[in-house]
Amino acid sequence: MSKSVEELGWIVYNLDRIFNKLWEYSPGSKLKPKNTDTYILKWLIVGAALVILRNLPWVSYAIYIVAGLRILDIIQAAIYIVIFNPARENQHTVQDIRRSLILLVVNYVELIFFFGLLYVNLPFKDVAPLLLPPHDAFYFSAISQLTVGYGDIMPCGVTKLIAVVQAFIGWGFSVLILASFVSALPKLVEESKHGNDRV
Repeated sequence: MSKSVEELGWIVYNLDRIFNKLWEYSPGSKLKPKNTDTYILKWLIVGAALVILRNLPWVSYAIYIVAGLRILDIIQAAIYIVIFNPARENQHTVQDIRRSLILLVVNYVELIFFFGLLYVNLPFKDVAPLLLPPHDAFYFSAISQLTVGYGDIMPCGVTKLIAVVQAFIGWGFSVLILASFVSALPKLVEESKHGNDRV
């Protein structure tokens, strides 16, 4: 059962309700843990196929749809699983803390990939046809998310906004990963103590 407005406050209570509803409709919520790996792999294969077929006329729309859906899916799932689900009473929580930490890191890398997929079709300054080759698009995605920003590739137009959004999401994911790791440390230390006692 969800906590009340008085316990959480109006903003957190409503965010909890929104992310709970989004999670109910997410394809990832229907998966068993062992199928999560396959689910991620299928998204990556579809993304890679779109990069290969990027010059076909209809593919640019498919790139926006696939990348946008996967980015939203990753964000809502991570926020729900890491922040809101553990706060619920009588709800299952993530059983294997190591697996959830690894999946957060995998999701972080996936975000780099799917933002890079978006950048394949977006305009950049000082690029001959205005579109980057795929290797440069993924490179720009990585340096944007890691907030390195060497300045060798410069976005223009709507690409600037998407790069800022990606940097903000990357920062938020870094905080989620760090917070999850720090909160899991006592449990991991306890598990390792019990494991050493058995040996």
